[in-house]
Amino acid sequence: EAMDSIVGHTYENWELFVVNDGSTDATGDILATYTDPRIHYFDFKTNTQYVGAACFLTATCKEIEADYIACMSSDDKWEINKLEKQIEILMTHPEYKACLTWDKIIFSGSNEGMYKNNTQYSHKKNRNRFEWLVSLLLNGNCFNSCSMLMDKNIFYELDTININYRQLGDYRIWLKLAEKYQFY
Repeated sequence: EAMDSIVGHTYENWELFVVNDGSTDATGDILATYTDPRIHYFDFKTNTQYVGAACFLTATCKEIEADYIACMSSDDKWEINKLEKQIEILMTHPEYKACLTWDKIIFSGSNEGMYKNNTQYSHKKNRNRFEWLVSLLLNGNCFNSCSMLMDKNIFYELDTININYRQLGDYRIWLKLAEKYQFY
């Protein structure tokens, strides 16, 4: 479902770099069925632990010719026009160096009640970078890293993937972003 939400996207000028990080289920077999030349698939036979796959992808994507970087996890799906809308915002507002979206939680299982219809954390009105910084410091993280589209140069300038921040890496990114740049 994660892959299909990208492959079927309304914005078509993308490349996808995906790592199967040692899955023991049929993930590798499923990913190998995608033949779209925009998809670059790396199959790690053993799990790299911590954020090894993310570090690999970050190093790999550094050299590609792209204006923007987005991230996704295997348990996420994008709306069919997510990139199209975000790119439009970034192209028409060059003062913004990143664009994040609201989340819609689709969750089932033992914790479903805890997450169902929880939009309070991500459904925030846009602010300037100073207001975002204060909000992030006082209220914590309200962004999902898988909703982000960021200027590629800023992505690498901010040192976005750091193995020392396994659980709070995205929060660190938003703080560093808000220190220097406007985002939407």
